[in-house]
Amino acid sequence: MTSIQPSPVQATDRLPRSYWQLWTLSLLTALGGFIVLFLTPYLTESLGHSPVFAGLAITCFGAGTLAAPLGGILADRFGPRPIMLTAQLPSAAALLALGHVRHPWLIVTCAGLAGLTTSTARAARTAMITNIVPAAQRLKAFSYTYWATNIGYGVAPLATGVLIDHHSAWLFTGSAAITAACALFGYRIPQGHPPPMPDAAAAASAVHRPAQPGQAAPPDPSALPRRSPAAWRCGSLPYALIGSFLVCLLFKQASVTLPVSLQADGLSSTVYGTTLAVNGVLIIALQVPLTRWLTGKNENRILAVAGALVGLGFGLTALADTASTYTLTVVVWTVGEMLYTPAFATLTARLTPDGRHGYYQGIAASTTSAAGLIAPATAGLALTAVGLIPWWGLCTALGALSAVLFLKASQRSAHSSSLTQTAE
Repeated sequence: MTSIQPSPVQATDRLPRSYWQLWTLSLLTALGGFIVLFLTPYLTESLGHSPVFAGLAITCFGAGTLAAPLGGILADRFGPRPIMLTAQLPSAAALLALGHVRHPWLIVTCAGLAGLTTSTARAARTAMITNIVPAAQRLKAFSYTYWATNIGYGVAPLATGVLIDHHSAWLFTGSAAITAACALFGYRIPQGHPPPMPDAAAAASAVHRPAQPGQAAPPDPSALPRRSPAAWRCGSLPYALIGSFLVCLLFKQASVTLPVSLQADGLSSTVYGTTLAVNGVLIIALQVPLTRWLTGKNENRILAVAGALVGLGFGLTALADTASTYTLTVVVWTVGEMLYTPAFATLTARLTPDGRHGYYQGIAASTTSAAGLIAPATAGLALTAVGLIPWWGLCTALGALSAVLFLKASQRSAHSSSLTQTAE
């Protein structure tokens, strides 16, 4: 009897089992890290601190997340699994301390440490996904991971909103316990192929040492990953990073400008919460079917469409004046968000050499962190200086500029590939 073998398409369509373990880890991590979203009401309402102090604590958390490239470097050198463990355990300690310390400087210190360790673990986890998932399946993998994160952030606040006023210490304790459990669970996941030696000088010196009996020959220096990948030298990665930064600016400014715009139209904070809830519902409902449609398509073109949609969505806010019209604008830029997030992670993985994925994924993540530090204050000053309508017009222009940059990155990448083929 002839056994029926799966077709090549079916075989390559399955994501590795270790990826699904990482998917579960991403979901649990989102459940454990949700408390940071409620740090401002906790500090102002439960502890009685001023909004200025709450802003300082959030800024310290955001400054800590700028260390994502450090997490990537460590993941490339030592492997992502031990870095996730050594980052998430201190993260759990920082979250636990945030719920119990009362001195202002201890609060901001713990917030900064939580940001540092969270970003370090995230960069290592992203590098681990890149290591274990074949290149053709990475867009799907990053989309599903983004989906899991949004499920976690959508479910956890249901309990947090009820308990934050009366049992805040228990919430921080629970968040810390989940984060610590994630560290132990993540250490059991196979981390894929170990990264090649990142120290090119040390590897090159090994070429001059004769191989011992029974040992493999030393590596060829020309085959070692370079510190500056071709995508960086030809300009495609810088264009993509700048485009990503502009898109992230648009996302991060919304926390300041949308409430102001709603208030100017006489709409309550309840409408603001309901409107933003549409974002999470759409992602949970549509991310998976959207991913099936995106698989196999050019990431830069996906990103160009995403940037344009995000800019258009925020630009249309200038025309909104009711809850329903605001909801429509959120739908537009949420579709852009669903396109942008997995496509950018996939593009970064494709443009960087093996053994350096953690570092460059960390750089990519730092564009979000930098935008989170810059956008809120910039948006507040701009609203005071020019008002809402010009600001929404500027958002449209920034989205269009990001689309141009992503298309430029695509052209540079194609040009570099054609030169490489000609040389061969």
